[in-house]
Amino acid sequence: MSSVIGGEFAIAADKAINATLPDDKWHMLPADGYFSSGRAALFAILSSIGEQEVTLLLPAYLCSSVTQTVRDAGWRYQFYDVQPDLYPDVSCLLVQLRQKQARAVLLINYFGLLRLDDVVAAIRRECPQVAIILDDVQHFFGFGQEPDFDFCFTSLRKWLPVPDGGLVKLGKRCCDTSLPAYDETLPFTAYKLAGNLLKSFPQLIPDDLCLELLKRGEELLDEQYRGGLSCATELLLRSIDIQKVARRRQANAAVLHRGLEKLGIAHGYQTDAVPLFVPIFLAPEQRDTVRRAFFQEQNICPVHWPKAEAGLSGNSEIYATELSLICDQRYGEQDMERQLAVLRDRVDL
Repeated sequence: MSSVIGGEFAIAADKAINATLPDDKWHMLPADGYFSSGRAALFAILSSIGEQEVTLLLPAYLCSSVTQTVRDAGWRYQFYDVQPDLYPDVSCLLVQLRQKQARAVLLINYFGLLRLDDVVAAIRRECPQVAIILDDVQHFFGFGQEPDFDFCFTSLRKWLPVPDGGLVKLGKRCCDTSLPAYDETLPFTAYKLAGNLLKSFPQLIPDDLCLELLKRGEELLDEQYRGGLSCATELLLRSIDIQKVARRRQANAAVLHRGLEKLGIAHGYQTDAVPLFVPIFLAPEQRDTVRRAFFQEQNICPVHWPKAEAGLSGNSEIYATELSLICDQRYGEQDMERQLAVLRDRVDL
């Protein structure tokens, strides 16, 4: 049987045991705030603005955890359209910002593939009173590099073998902003860490047991997400070669890109980007069939995102067409070719 491609990261036990942490709480990743997750980071940002019952404009294509966090912070939200190329329609967005008298706007850098400089510049020029929040959860390797944002946040768990982690950077206009301090390590972290550690022993530990721990961790995260970055993650970061991770992801994405071009399958790719996944776009009637074929080949390709119930997410058609090909640092060229082989066999070209 072929090895599984996808799923959560395994954490090597020796990495956790041998890491050491100085008294000054050394951090590999510079930021202005350290939190338990991306949603904790977003909640801290909205809380730091210090207003409630004001409107945040959100893209119509997003994870439902974002809207839940916005509601938890006491904010209202409205959606703006996302185009098939994953960029906002800037003209329409500016009109909405004025009509809705929005206090802030959230921009998502999908899969780490967008260049949002011009979007940010247009908002700053036309609506200078609006706070610009960049969601770089899918853009970890470009975190906070866009100019002239007010707040930017990212997450670690989707990129690296760590049990938790969310980071915030402050822009020039907000450099004196005081972010809430969440020092508590939350219960979900222990379950995530346990499940990730046990995944390192596939010959000894049934996968079902690992999945139960990880599932319980997700349930606890949904119940309580406002916490701080754990010492476990700080320790584990010491053992990770971040630049090696970036190089492997770029190399894998390049293999997928070349194969997808030959197959004529629409997809997102930028030569100099370090992507979270390589998104492909299929006809709605074909996407789920192809995904089931991937699962049969032990390839756990996710979709971004499962469409939430009405009112929790926008109405973008991308929900029904996107499928994420895996390109992370655990895999190499042979694994990328396995994914392309499924597409050759199952997609009507």
